[in-house]
Amino acid sequence: MLENHSYADTWYEHDMPYLHQLARTYGLPTQMYGITNPTVPNRVGLLSGRGRSIGDNVKAGQLSYPNLIDQLQQHHLTWGAYYQHTETSSNQHPVYNFSQSTLLRFQDIYDNSARRARLLPLPDLESALKDNTVPNFAWIAPNFLTNSHGTARPGPYQYTFQGAGPGGSAGNDTRLENLANTFLKHWIPRIIHSKAWKSGPSAIFITEDETSYDASMPQNGNWASNLGTTGSPSVAAGTILGGNPRFPFPGGINGGGRIPAVVLTNVAKHVVSSQPFNQFSILKTIESAWHLGYLGHAANPQVKTMSVFFHGGGKPAGPSSTPWSRPTAPVPTTRDQWTANPAVPALPPKQTSSPDAIILPSADPHISLGASGQAAASLAVFVTNHASSLSKNLSLRLTQSSGVTFSRRSSPVGSTQVANADETATQFGPSVVGSHTISLPIAGSRNGVGQVPETLDITGLLLNAAPNAATGPVKVNVSAGSVQLGTVVLATVGRPKQRTHPNLLAPIIRPGTIQIRFQTLGCETPGCSSGRQYEIEITGQNPQTATHPNINEHAILYTHSHSLIITDFTAELTSLAGKLYWVRVRSVGHSSQKSPVHSEWSLPLPFSVLPGPLPSGVS
Repeated sequence: MLENHSYADTWYEHDMPYLHQLARTYGLPTQMYGITNPTVPNRVGLLSGRGRSIGDNVKAGQLSYPNLIDQLQQHHLTWGAYYQHTETSSNQHPVYNFSQSTLLRFQDIYDNSARRARLLPLPDLESALKDNTVPNFAWIAPNFLTNSHGTARPGPYQYTFQGAGPGGSAGNDTRLENLANTFLKHWIPRIIHSKAWKSGPSAIFITEDETSYDASMPQNGNWASNLGTTGSPSVAAGTILGGNPRFPFPGGINGGGRIPAVVLTNVAKHVVSSQPFNQFSILKTIESAWHLGYLGHAANPQVKTMSVFFHGGGKPAGPSSTPWSRPTAPVPTTRDQWTANPAVPALPPKQTSSPDAIILPSADPHISLGASGQAAASLAVFVTNHASSLSKNLSLRLTQSSGVTFSRRSSPVGSTQVANADETATQFGPSVVGSHTISLPIAGSRNGVGQVPETLDITGLLLNAAPNAATGPVKVNVSAGSVQLGTVVLATVGRPKQRTHPNLLAPIIRPGTIQIRFQTLGCETPGCSSGRQYEIEITGQNPQTATHPNINEHAILYTHSHSLIITDFTAELTSLAGKLYWVRVRSVGHSSQKSPVHSEWSLPLPFSVLPGPLPSGVS
């Protein structure tokens, strides 16, 4: 079990290529969820079918209910738990610390010296693989670096706010994912090439405990998601999950979020399933295979076994299943009507400064008259004076924007870019959206003020433009309480003037679909077609500032139309609220040409994907 990375973090980024290879080859559950947050209930739940709903508060020897080890021994099946050396030691000079083992939280393991003796150093697994003495059940535990959790001490592997703010992975997080990938690449081949693996039906479960840690979600206990499935606890409204009384949990299911998982077996190959699973499903699969009976939530008929990965029957891999897939069939397109839109100049984003902050919009997208749900620029707020500027809630108010309003579908997300996880960073609560104003509640650990250098990002802004809206810039005033931080341009009403390469327009985001629009070469009127093919690249990083390519979501599509409609599933875009994407368009020549001729890139345009409807069967 790895730590604290969401489905999107793992599959849409490219920091764990070996795990991606395994997912392409073996079983891929696309709707895997943590039971709840944080760590311990997920690990305890996998071993017992039960778990605490809130808090990391289960100590060694505290749990008295039955567990999988009891079942294994009652049925004369062998088991062993193998632990890597601590993150502060090395292979050459290993130190082992079993005291934090999930197994030792069960009283009948903690108090039993014979059972405690089954907690072994990881090199013992190497020996068991060589001489074919591997137990029936093996619990394999990487350390806090190679399980991608990270450590609290300063250094290159200090844990980070996963997914907090646009721009892709933080450097620390990339290093942690690389370490987990290396661990898997070392151990998985040793297991699947052993006699034990080939001696009978065998399986390896690789999963996370829960989704990513995200400072922008204080009401969820600072976890990026609380989605869950059968067995996830229901928590009362008003419960304080994240320790901040300003942001109580709204009530309902407190799941562990959507997480990655891979199921390797020696009896079936690549199978993809969209059946909802969680750690209780892993337990039930093990119990079912060995006819052990069911513990706790594993006995619930709504908790399904993962037998599909042993016997097949899942759906074939495709655009709706695997995040690395590329569409192979033409994507439906439509055309926008531009007759009512006067041509206006394309303007570069312009920052504004005040004594308290610098505000920089990500772009100046063009929006169309009479269209709803058009993506506005995202804002980066560089704070220069915390004490006076961020003691009150952040507010955005439209000004000089006749006929333009905020869409009610806007789901603005405030997040904080920080170098390391630090509880004194600024946190944002759920936003309140009005037609002309948006309020983003701010809180921190000390008087609502962050105490570390940080950049505040505001994403997920959508605009509606009436048919008679005034053309020109759409401005927004940003303030914190009575402190005016500045006024910047979110978008421009009207179509761009013709250029020598495609002009990108504001994407239109509707439930389930995103419409990527651009003005094709030599086409000023509706219905015009230049005969060229256009390549649309969507990536989850800023191509102007990224330190290296392909660290995040990435999709390439082709079209002959100047309006491309895609679905969230076709492009495999994460539903994480406020995630910032960048779109680029370039011409790849006429369709009659055998070899495409690339033109220059257009200017990149950012947009944010808002949460869509929950998957079928998910609470």
